[in-house]
Amino acid sequence: MQKVTTNDGTLTLKSEKYNECYHSSEGAVTETLYKHIYPAFSVVDKDEIKILDICFGLGYNTFLSILNRGDKKLKIYSPEFDEELVKSLKNFDYPKEFEKIKNSKKTIPQVHQIEPPFDGDKKVIIHKDTEVEMVAIGYQIPNFKHKDISTLSALSELLSVGKSSILNKKLIFEKQLVNHISVYPMDNIDTGLFICLAVCNPNVKGETVEKEIKKILQNYKISKKEVEKLKLNTKYDFISSLESSESVAQLFGNYFAKGDITPLLEYEEKINNLTPTQLEEMKKYFKKSVTVILKKE
Repeated sequence: MQKVTTNDGTLTLKSEKYNECYHSSEGAVTETLYKHIYPAFSVVDKDEIKILDICFGLGYNTFLSILNRGDKKLKIYSPEFDEELVKSLKNFDYPKEFEKIKNSKKTIPQVHQIEPPFDGDKKVIIHKDTEVEMVAIGYQIPNFKHKDISTLSALSELLSVGKSSILNKKLIFEKQLVNHISVYPMDNIDTGLFICLAVCNPNVKGETVEKEIKKILQNYKISKKEVEKLKLNTKYDFISSLESSESVAQLFGNYFAKGDITPLLEYEEKINNLTPTQLEEMKKYFKKSVTVILKKE
């Protein structure tokens, strides 16, 4: 980043990536005050103001809001994806008046958002220029440490991997409703999602496919033969994933990033002990969902 002095004497930075400055050449403070701060404060007459400032950038919007708030109480939310930029601001030459701002807390509190439990079925229709309709259905599942995650992972294989899988066989070959369907569990640190994605055939309604997927997930049956085949395929896939250092790094890195590799170390044993009953018990997660349907305008 290159420092640039603007016409009002304040500094801004020029992004090498985008070849442009964060502020107008007229002045970093001048632009912030007359483009953002003064207009906003002139139309908001409240004792407490909540501000969403995307992105934090060099912080002029945040700092000048604080300096010009008067008696108003401010709550400012200003996310920034460029971590290196934020770190570099420790040595940035801000205007002297910014020194009046004192940090009242020794440490910045960590905010941790968790997806609330589904309280019922929800549906969103998105209209877009598309030749065929698409369907996405999400069900809440536990975090990656939960004992059911390995079973849900195995179930996703039985549902959508290969021509003989349950959803492919039923929706692609028998009913010819879709030309593609995939299922995968998102095993997150917090609550995850069991996601079904389907691309409908021409003239097939997304609502029809949604209804069929939900019906299958509530009524599927698993045989011992299918479970034994699953165990062999899973063992083969697991061995294949260890063939290169890159795949090993990705496999272990995924769990190290989440803070616990225990589920990975226990995965093979859990798959070997799988039973049809365990797999069918996963229906308990397929009761409340969020559906998104993409269809032509």
